[in-house]
Amino acid sequence: MVGFDGGYAEYMLAPIEHLVALPDEIGLAQAAPLPCAGLTTYTGFRKAALAPGQRTVVIGVGGPGHLTISIGAAFGGRVYAVTSSRNKVQDALERGAALAGSAEDVARRLHDDGGAEVVLNTVDDLGPLATIMTEVAIGAKIVLAAAADTPLPIERCNSSPINCRSSERSLDRPATWKNCSLSRSPTAFGPRSRGTGSRTSTRPRTTSATTRFGIAPWWSSDRLPPKRPEDLDQ
Repeated sequence: MVGFDGGYAEYMLAPIEHLVALPDEIGLAQAAPLPCAGLTTYTGFRKAALAPGQRTVVIGVGGPGHLTISIGAAFGGRVYAVTSSRNKVQDALERGAALAGSAEDVARRLHDDGGAEVVLNTVDDLGPLATIMTEVAIGAKIVLAAAADTPLPIERCNSSPINCRSSERSLDRPATWKNCSLSRSPTAFGPRSRGTGSRTSTRPRTTSATTRFGIAPWWSSDRLPPKRPEDLDQ
């Protein structure tokens, strides 16, 4: 059956402009997290115009964060990874970070190196970001890829004007698709497996072995999915 059901459907209809062809060496399970964690942070770096050699801070080495480190390194950035867990330091270094440690450790290093030029926050605790914002370079770009209930500490930023904007892009092909940590579970365990990623886990991305098609995100700024197949022709 072909229809418009969610992630557990074996087949689905989608606009061809929203599809991305997967290379042979990339499996569906590896590609599955990309429209979420991958697209979120990749778009952030694109909007920040991350250039090779720029001092880039990634806050958080969890689900989105561990992939963000690899994407930032693929852009050519010199990545400083911020994590509160010592167990994640080595993982961050192996994924391309030049330095990994606490917000205080990274801030001290940035002070000596000239300040952060791009900061991408992937955690909902803005405490580490507040620390890093004391050591940003003039003209630095700060990307928030996680929501938080606490106020953003703008007064602690040493930079000049702050611009806020939001946008979405179609998925391009980052060079780090094979570097995403994930676990796989049978479809029958789908609802149960969604709870396997704890807030402190480095690898909370769980994929279901159902979908046989490619990546087909529906959302865009000007188009929403039709609710019924017959709506396609309208």
